[in-house]
Amino acid sequence: MTISTFLPRLSACLLLATACLSHADAPPRPSVRPFVHAGLSFGGDTLATAKFDNDNKTDIKAGQLAQIGAGLIWQPPGSQLAVAATANYQIDGTTARHGKAQFTRIPYELIAYFTGIERLRIGIGARRVHSAEVVYHTEDGDDRMNFKHTTGRIVEVGYLIGHNIWINMRGVDESYELETYRNAMGNFVINANGKKYDAEQIGVNVSYEF
Repeated sequence: MTISTFLPRLSACLLLATACLSHADAPPRPSVRPFVHAGLSFGGDTLATAKFDNDNKTDIKAGQLAQIGAGLIWQPPGSQLAVAATANYQIDGTTARHGKAQFTRIPYELIAYFTGIERLRIGIGARRVHSAEVVYHTEDGDDRMNFKHTTGRIVEVGYLIGHNIWINMRGVDESYELETYRNAMGNFVINANGKKYDAEQIGVNVSYEF
């Protein structure tokens, strides 16, 4: 066998081996995949202010802070569209020696993505927020603010790292309406009912698909 005939055969074998390895590294993805995510967001009106003995203070914001969640994403084979549904827990708060203040809520999100750009996805969707509550705990008792369920809008842009990790930048447009406010004495503050708080927020999260 001469060099002129050996080299083309060697090149063909290398190309075939590379194709096989690429196929092994990136197996077909299932249509429905579970995933988890976690991230941070910032923004919104001040709901409560925690004051400390050293005169420092921390504002609890309607659009903050940490959010974790889990859900499913569905994408038919060959489709450039995907849909994700998640259940989440979001909290902003601070703790001191004599008390704490925190804002908690449970958002359910539904997002539709366009995935036709390599390693990018662009999503729009909605989220329904339940059990939104501010608790301001001191030695004198608890101030408690409960909010009505609310619906917000989501815009998200994600970038795929590797095979199953997404870095997502997102914006959320929503607001909260106060339903009841009970002060530390256990009395309802009637004239506070119906007050609205803007909760627009921007954030980033990381999601991992299984």
